[in-house]
This record gives sequence, C-alpha cells and structure tokens, in this order.
Amino acid sequence: MNSIYNNNNNRKMPEIIRSSSTQADWASRVQIRGILSKKPFGHQSSRWSKRFFLVKDGFLMYYDANERKDIERREFFNVHPKGVIPLGECHFKSCKETQQPFCILLESPEIGVSTCC
Repeated sequence: MNSIYNNNNNRKMPEIIRSSSTQADWASRVQIRGILSKKPFGHQSSRWSKRFFLVKDGFLMYYDANERKDIERREFFNVHPKGVIPLGECHFKSCKETQQPFCILLESPEIGVSTCC
C-alpha cells in the first residue's frame, strides 16, 4: 500500500498509529456497569424496568437490559443509549420502596429529572 501511494504522489504515506489492546480496552474507560431496575422519569408509575447502566466520564447512561451482552461482545458501548444523566449536579437519596430492597432516588437539577433505581 505504501509503495502505491509513493509512486502516485511522490510522497511517503503518513504513518498509522495503532493502539494496543490495553489502550483501546473499553472496560478501562467505563468506571462501573451493571443491571439496575428503574422507574420512568417524569411521571408516577409503579412499573420497574430492567436497564443496563454504564457510568463513564461523569455520565450515567442506560440501555435496554438485553443490550448488555451486545456491548460486552463488541467491546465498545453504543453511543445512542435510551437515556443519559449528567452526574455533576446529581443528588442521591435513599428511597423506601417495598418492592426494591436497595433503592436510591436520583435527582438531576441540570436536566430536571428524578428517578428511583
């Protein structure tokens, strides 16, 4: 490939730097991930939905729970999640839910939402 480029342009082809697998390891860029149940944003509902959550660079992103295996198989995360919550201004409180033994209330004034997980 380099010789074809040199013959046609009389210039040397720019070097391509390949990152090692440790540099490109998607899991090293994701602080934490896992399945949580969540209630919908914005309206009261008693229905809980399982979602796959990632925390990365100060953002909480969530996907359909069945997307977890795809993300781990591909070794990179989908840039189009179901939702994104910036964690910079978030407040976390304990939440008493009889159906969920370990429950937190997440409030984000930046985007005006709150939900239980």
